[in-house]
Amino acid sequence: MGLTIRTLQRWSKNGLLDSRKGSRADPGNKLSDDEKTRIANVLESPEFAESNPNQIVPILAYQGIYLGSESTMYRILSPSFRPNVKIYYNYSLLYF
Repeated sequence: MGLTIRTLQRWSKNGLLDSRKGSRADPGNKLSDDEKTRIANVLESPEFAESNPNQIVPILAYQGIYLGSESTMYRILSPSFRPNVKIYYNYSLLYF
């Protein structure tokens, strides 16, 4: 199985509970609530209502504005991020 003797000793003493702590610090590039709100407002604005993030990011970049990556915008649009908002996608605009 590839376990060290020390691991087996620890398991026999403490039981099989997972005592890993994980990282407690937030990532340095985590978006603030204000940044998330700003991106959501841009995505819902009349100018970009018929566009998807694949189209919005280059338009904003051409204007010299960077709010976040394409995947960040999709994450903000996702129902898990905003469970009380129903979003209707225009699938004819998506390019695969």
